[in-house]
Amino acid sequence: MTTDRIDDIFDAGDLLGKILLQRLDGGQLDEAQKALLDQWLQDHPEVAQRLEKLEDPIQLKAILGRYRQYEASTPRDYKNFLTLTSRRPSHRSLYYYLSGVAAAVLLTISIIGLVHRTHRQAAPEVASVQQDKLPGTDKAVLTLAGGNTVVLDSAHSGLIQQQGGARVVNQAGGLLSYESNNDNHNPPLFNMVTTGRGGQYRLVLSDGTKVWLDAASSLNFPTEFSGKTREVTMTGQAYFEVASNSKHPFIVHSGNSEVKVLGTHFNINAYPDEPVEATTLLEGAVQVTSRGKAVILAPGEQLRVAADVMSVSSANVDEVVAWKDGVFNFDDMSLYLAMRQIARWYDVDVVYKGNVPDKPLLGYIPRNTKLSVILQLLSKVDVHGRIEGRTLTIEP
Repeated sequence: MTTDRIDDIFDAGDLLGKILLQRLDGGQLDEAQKALLDQWLQDHPEVAQRLEKLEDPIQLKAILGRYRQYEASTPRDYKNFLTLTSRRPSHRSLYYYLSGVAAAVLLTISIIGLVHRTHRQAAPEVASVQQDKLPGTDKAVLTLAGGNTVVLDSAHSGLIQQQGGARVVNQAGGLLSYESNNDNHNPPLFNMVTTGRGGQYRLVLSDGTKVWLDAASSLNFPTEFSGKTREVTMTGQAYFEVASNSKHPFIVHSGNSEVKVLGTHFNINAYPDEPVEATTLLEGAVQVTSRGKAVILAPGEQLRVAADVMSVSSANVDEVVAWKDGVFNFDDMSLYLAMRQIARWYDVDVVYKGNVPDKPLLGYIPRNTKLSVILQLLSKVDVHGRIEGRTLTIEP
């Protein structure tokens, strides 16, 4: 069945979400509905995998009930998934009724539904998307001990070089691993992985610690850990799953902070152009030291450092690490902060023309979305953008 034929039968913008919910509710799909959904899931295998994990009947009942209530109140408008608002809505959006797995499924479908309808309608008068920018990809630069550099991407895999007692291997899927022979008699060698704007990469260090590097970030680390501590230095944003070793604490130096752990999962956001440096703990325990003060975090807590002020509060950890799972989390985020994320991921310079209000956004967008699609979505809520080369101009 061709795309044109599907469009003739269905308004896919609304029906993709409805069809999925019908399927989750145990309903039967006709051939045309099944073809539409199957084609979409073939194009998005990561969503199909998540869909298979939706088995909790209580969770499904909550999802279905909330979706129908939302659909009844706004039957043809999904913009609550991405809208400007001057205050927090009285109820949480559909996202919060879903598990992390289910959320990605339904929110992606809802957003794609909105995008599909946008393309079927006449172009908004105020939208000015003349060019486009593709989303970021798995790419980085590895600086070896001695200063030689290697461009990393998903297209080339295999052994890069032997660095001391560690084999440096680039693997498929944007993963760099260090395989140590556990010979700690080698002199320490330091490598650095840098992701520019529009890049991201993953690493497995010689001790088994896993690191996710966001765009415009870097990690400096020894090819093998020796001594009493395991220490690395980072800039930008990174998520760590530290291999447990109670005898050798893992220490991350970032900006004005130092995070000391034994084995745990945590996220650090320390971009130099952000007013706040944030450390968020998902599992285990960490001690964060900043400006001479030490704070111990418990799971679910976030330490924020702004100027000379430190504060600890509870955090929605799923939102904090949404970037690692391939999602822009713009929920309750200011427009200017969202634009800084977009600038890093799409490798653009954002400029503002006129009086652009810095209002909070509400919503989630997959990070593999083209920039023009995001601008079309934002134009629905009176934020308008124009792409010219590597410059993104935002207007009211």
